[in-house]
Amino acid sequence: MRNLAALLFSAIRSFLLSALRVPPEPSPPAGHSGSLRVFRAAPGFYRYTLLKWSIAQLGAVLGILVSFTGFSFLDHADGLAEFMKFVPILVIEAFGVGLLIVQAAVGFVFLRLNYELRWYMVSDRALRIREGIFRVREQTMTVANIQNMAIRQGPLQKLFGISDLEVRTAGGGSGGEETKKSMDPHLGSLRGLDNAEEVRDLIWESLRQQRDSGLGDPDGVAPKPALASSEQNLDAEPAAPVAAALEVLHQARLLRQELEMRAAD
Repeated sequence: MRNLAALLFSAIRSFLLSALRVPPEPSPPAGHSGSLRVFRAAPGFYRYTLLKWSIAQLGAVLGILVSFTGFSFLDHADGLAEFMKFVPILVIEAFGVGLLIVQAAVGFVFLRLNYELRWYMVSDRALRIREGIFRVREQTMTVANIQNMAIRQGPLQKLFGISDLEVRTAGGGSGGEETKKSMDPHLGSLRGLDNAEEVRDLIWESLRQQRDSGLGDPDGVAPKPALASSEQNLDAEPAAPVAAALEVLHQARLLRQELEMRAAD
């Protein structure tokens, strides 16, 4: 039975990947050779999403069971003609059960693919995130532009030992609705990590090295304080008073010579 389920999963997986044209492993981001680190979502993230999915499926099953309780009226149906009135309802219920089974099988495969097809690549110069199946989203963020990072962990995530690392670059807003967050090009989320602090420290170290070497964001480097105008002209202005004094002395000598010449006449 287990082998049959594995074969079915493999067949559905191959079909979906081919039909949806999911691209292969992403190419590494820019960076020096040997600096690339690849991270994947932790097994706890798969169990976390599986639990949430199972709760949703349980709700659907309970809905089907509740609808079946209404079939008690069939025991009181008087004859074939009375029974045939309820055949359309039975057909709809049977179709619902079949649809639930197919949806559960396909949904489980999508759940697994959503876990497997998450890529987080970190180099000393850039960060690349890829996720999604129907809509593949690949996001590249330059390390030098990173302004803030935060680790998010809810109570259920804490139970599974996972957390999300949010990375924000220059130009991004603060906060916002979840739907807007998912489309924010300045916000990247590395979901389902069991080593979020390690990844965060790695990115901070790359950012520190770039700024120390002068390759970082100009906003991250303290500018050299500008001198006041009086300080800027300190070396150029002292000659002006001396020149003026010499000019006054020269004019005084000319005036004295002229007076002496008039006195001699």
